Amino acid sequence: MFEQTSYRRRAGARGWAKVSLTLLLVASAGVAARADFLTIPQPDSTYLSTTTKINITQKELTSLSSLSDGTMTLSFSTSPFSVAVQVRTVPTNWGAWGSPPNTESNTPRVLFVNPGASTLTINLSQPAYVFGAEAQPNAYGPYNIVASFYNGTNLVGSITRSVYGGNGALLFAAQTTTTPFTRVVFQVSAPYPDNLYGFAIAQFRYSRTQPVPEPATMLLLGVGLTGAASVARRRRATRLINTTSGAERSTP
Repeated sequence: MFEQTSYRRRAGARGWAKVSLTLLLVASAGVAARADFLTIPQPDSTYLSTTTKINITQKELTSLSSLSDGTMTLSFSTSPFSVAVQVRTVPTNWGAWGSPPNTESNTPRVLFVNPGASTLTINLSQPAYVFGAEAQPNAYGPYNIVASFYNGTNLVGSITRSVYGGNGALLFAAQTTTTPFTRVVFQVSAPYPDNLYGFAIAQFRYSRTQPVPEPATMLLLGVGLTGAASVARRRRATRLINTTSGAERSTP
C-alpha cells in the first residue's frame, strides 16, 4: 500500500515538475523576446518623446561620413562599393517619401546612399538601447530592406520590411533592455542591378536610457520560478517519506 501511495506522490511530483518547467521555459522565452529585442513599427508618440533626433543640418548635396548631435556620433560606411552619402531634401532633390503615421513627415531631409552600394553600416559612438531610422529604396517598386542591430559582432536582432521605392518609406526601429546597440546595418535586398541603385535614410533617433522590462514579462517569469520552487519542496518531502518508510521496514 505504501509503495502505491509513494508512486502516486512521485508521479505527482514529476507532473508538477513538467508543468513548472514549461512555465519557466515560457517565461524565459518571453523575457528573451521582449527584453532583448522589441521592434517599433511606427514613429508613435512614445517613440518620439523618449528618443533624441539627430538632425541633418548640413548644406544640400553635401557628402557626409558621419552625423552628430554632440552626444551621439553616427559613422557611415557603404558596400560593396564605397560611395557618397549625400544630403538631400524631399521633394527638392529626392522625389517623395512616406507619410504619417508610417513616417514622421513626408518632407524630411534624407541621406542618399548613392548607386553602387546596397549596404550602409552605421557605427554608434555610444551604446543605445533604442535606435531607429526611416528608409526607402531608390529603385521604383517593392523591395525588402533589412536592418540588423548588433552589439559589437553579436547580432541582437533584425527587421525585414517590404518598402516601396517611390513614396513608401518605413521606420526601422528597435528597443533592447539588456544588450545595447553599437552598430546597425541597412541593406536593400533586391535582384541585381536594382540592389545597387542606392537608397535613402532619414530621421535618425536614439535613446541611451535603459528601458524597464514590461510588468507582464516579469509576472510570467515569477510564475515559472514559483512553480520551480514548489517542485523542489515536493521533491524534498517525497525523499523524506521514502527515507522514513525504509527505516520502518528495516526495523525488526
